[in-house]
Amino acid sequence: MEGYLTFRRPRRIITIVLAGFTVLILLLAFTFTRPNAKAVDNIDLSESRGSSNNGTGDDIAAKKARLHFLVPATSSNANLCKLMLSAQILGYPTPVLINFGDPENPDAYVQHLAKVQGFLDYLGSILERDKAAGVEEEHLVFIVDGYDVWLQLHRDVLVERYFASNAAADERTAREFGQELFEEHDMRQTIIFGPDKICWPIDYALGPHQDKGPLELNTPRWLNSGTILGSARNLRDLFQATLDDIHRNHVTDSDQFYVAEIFGRQEYARIERTRGLGPGKDLMVARKNWTYESGDFKGLGRSEPTMFGNRTEYHIGIDYTSSMFQTMAYWKQYLTLVRPSNSWPPAAHPDAYNPQVVRVPDDVAQSSPPFSVLSDSTSETDLDLAAKWDDVDLLYNVATEQIPVLIHFAGLPGKEKAFREIWWHRMWFQERAEMLRLAALNVTARDAINKTPSKKIGGYRWYNAEPPEADDIRLRGVDGAWADASGGWYSWRGLCSAFEPTIYNRTGNHYWHPV
Repeated sequence: MEGYLTFRRPRRIITIVLAGFTVLILLLAFTFTRPNAKAVDNIDLSESRGSSNNGTGDDIAAKKARLHFLVPATSSNANLCKLMLSAQILGYPTPVLINFGDPENPDAYVQHLAKVQGFLDYLGSILERDKAAGVEEEHLVFIVDGYDVWLQLHRDVLVERYFASNAAADERTAREFGQELFEEHDMRQTIIFGPDKICWPIDYALGPHQDKGPLELNTPRWLNSGTILGSARNLRDLFQATLDDIHRNHVTDSDQFYVAEIFGRQEYARIERTRGLGPGKDLMVARKNWTYESGDFKGLGRSEPTMFGNRTEYHIGIDYTSSMFQTMAYWKQYLTLVRPSNSWPPAAHPDAYNPQVVRVPDDVAQSSPPFSVLSDSTSETDLDLAAKWDDVDLLYNVATEQIPVLIHFAGLPGKEKAFREIWWHRMWFQERAEMLRLAALNVTARDAINKTPSKKIGGYRWYNAEPPEADDIRLRGVDGAWADASGGWYSWRGLCSAFEPTIYNRTGNHYWHPV
């Protein structure tokens, strides 16, 4: 990082500018009383969630892979429990709480190091465990902020979209930079971050008139470190580089700043390697004459980072269309909760409109139906157990035309974060949350005990990751969360019972839940 820019304050400006231009170039290539549920202890081992291993040659040939679920959280509250509830209903792995129970250090530098070190320690432990056992399994690691994320779609949809996004990104990158350069520098995408419409911590990379309008009109070309999905091995390298940058040049207490720096260097290096090639050619020439536009540095020229001898490729990408990760900041006027079965084109004047009809994507339609974990014996006689995803309210982005896997309430208290209260009662599962949670835990525990994998995705059979200690915990610990450092397990009762009235409370307004 030393010598990255001549002046310390705007160090990251040039890489973010160039990363932004690279992103824009690449973006041109694509369009924009308790319910009557079975007790968790009563497990019927004959059933399972979704597809199971049917013993065919295709199943036997598929490699084994595990999905890990990491949540940085030092303590429990209602927002953490809402995340856990949505994850349990939708079949995600039991979360591992990073730095849970650790006191907040008054030194922000120390506190910040602890978070990144917590990720590194966990990633190192699972890879070392494989090494000691003489196996080499694939580990996919899902990381989300603990206090402002909800899930709305199944685990398998997340994994399918991860592989689809990587394949599309690799195709675009190879087309943009050439297949030879792509392979020579291994430009594959294996780590995906959520998108942001602003550079955070705020640093107007393009000057005070950036994007020439309200922030809501910005294109989402920055990364948000509150939602991440990636290969364990590549994430370990990325977090180690992040920790090294923090040690070398600590200027802020946001991990997003340092990860954005690394992403910026990656994109800068990719452009640098295309001198004289394609769209990057003019940019590399024009940048020589750029100067700072405001502040103490107005009129001063910009120096370029030195890349020689430094690793720059970390396989980072961004979920630009929000197919997986939907951030809230400056997006809320484009987001709505809709029921696809209630969406149809207008019959009158069909030629005068270009209607946007909300349709459930194939990957969602083919996943387990919303209420499939419930048995026919449920006492909820007004509930249609055969309901499909078309029949429930789902968050929808009208700009990208995506139904995302999750919603991340990034933004300001009293603004974007206020929607954690406004929208909770509109989530498709909330009205029957307790019944769905208990029923889903039956299925998840059964799959864990039977070692039932998912269908094959990306050439792998996917299992929910669990620590060795799961053998010693009732129902393998699915009804709670693991703690990383202590290695302990915390039950739902211990973490969330105090918040159940808030989580399970029904508004009594069935307008929100007509099913």
